[in-house]
Amino acid sequence: MFLGDEAVAKADLLNALPSEWVVDLGADLRARIQKRHRKLVVLDDDPTGAQAMHSAPVLTRWNKDVLQSALMNDSPLFFIVSNTRGLPQDEAVAVTREIVTAVAKVAERCGVDFDVVVRGDSTLRGHYPYELNAVRDVLGERGQHFDGVVLCPFFLEGGRLTAFDVQWVREGEKLIPAGQTEYARDRVFGYTQSNIRDWVVEKTRGKILRDDVVSVSLDVIRKQGPKGVCDILMDVCGGQPVVANAVRYRDLDVFVAGLLDAEDAGKRFLFRTAASFLKVRSGAVARGLLRGSDFGNMDGCGGLVIVGSYIQKSTEQLAEALAVVGVVGVEFVVARVLSAKDRAQEILRVRHEVEKALMLDQDVIVFTSRNQNLAGDLDAGKQIGSALVEVVSGLSVHPRYVVVKGGNTAISVVRDGLLAQSAWALGQILPGVPVWQLGEESRLPHVPCVVFPGNVGQDGSLAEAITILREARDAI
Repeated sequence: MFLGDEAVAKADLLNALPSEWVVDLGADLRARIQKRHRKLVVLDDDPTGAQAMHSAPVLTRWNKDVLQSALMNDSPLFFIVSNTRGLPQDEAVAVTREIVTAVAKVAERCGVDFDVVVRGDSTLRGHYPYELNAVRDVLGERGQHFDGVVLCPFFLEGGRLTAFDVQWVREGEKLIPAGQTEYARDRVFGYTQSNIRDWVVEKTRGKILRDDVVSVSLDVIRKQGPKGVCDILMDVCGGQPVVANAVRYRDLDVFVAGLLDAEDAGKRFLFRTAASFLKVRSGAVARGLLRGSDFGNMDGCGGLVIVGSYIQKSTEQLAEALAVVGVVGVEFVVARVLSAKDRAQEILRVRHEVEKALMLDQDVIVFTSRNQNLAGDLDAGKQIGSALVEVVSGLSVHPRYVVVKGGNTAISVVRDGLLAQSAWALGQILPGVPVWQLGEESRLPHVPCVVFPGNVGQDGSLAEAITILREARDAI
């Protein structure tokens, strides 16, 4: 019934599962993790991985000084935005090798033990298995070897559930198999399989067989608890992929408890996970959504919103945000940006219109034109991203806040347009929508920056975020 070949009612799937594990492991699990003193280093393939976290450093560069500061920080984890989802495969592998090599060298000098998580998309896009292979190879050269690779794309905040080894995407009260969504039709990272075991076979082109992919089912998690999980993980060897099923945070608590037991017994794992796993594995304490003074400095003129993501969800959210009273829309005409003749003039026009709106204390949305489907076109994406960087870097008026819709757009704007080498993850403004406070070195120090994933939220979510930021500004 739940093979991942058709959409199902969410209630039907949840009702078919065993009752949750009766013991609440949260507090004991957090205490146990705090005693381990192992830093989680999260390689984020786009800048949205902190979408379930708060109080954590985010690095957009990985030079020795910023790495040392993050490794010595009290936070149990930190993010490095590799942005490999916006790169061709060979470049993604090279960047991953560079980052892991740099982290290993600095960690050795600092005497810090660490584990590596490749934070990937909960809708299964990204350079799997190539980034993980690069991490394994670099650390293997330094004498570290791994028994398995945990695959945990569960992301509750974004409505992504893993059950019966299938990745489900929530749309209203329906659960859609991931392989039947628009994300599976991505030009670069497309796939057909919704069952993660079959997806591994597909993405590795048959180099890993279905029977070699280990499943930790919800039957095991909910009936046998941490011991059942540990027993399965103790038999994992040779770098086998392990699918972690979860539809609730308590499922993830049980899985991580069993994982820690297996690690304490000598097993070692790499991880490719969505954001929810990081919350549990780091021992983070739950925190409510951000409001009011949580956003810090709100000095400046109006708010700046940039929408670069092309997927249908982003387009629908853009339409509702443009309908908010007092919001000014500025279209960035993609055809002109991609034209050598018209590019410079288009950048100047958009920058002028943005500055005019900000000076009038208006919230302004810069959005790429919607009449061309460029989702997955990496070359066009780079050109558009660099043009947005030129708009932002040349602004003479500072906004009170920044919202960037779309992962690749966000890292371009934050790192190259605002010159931020680091940021601090404050928490979430909406479920699955992280807020950063930009570092001292940036062009907008301490200004809140909302990194809004392209594939998260409902139609009105972007409009809601703008409204919340307006209210927060007025409250300070």
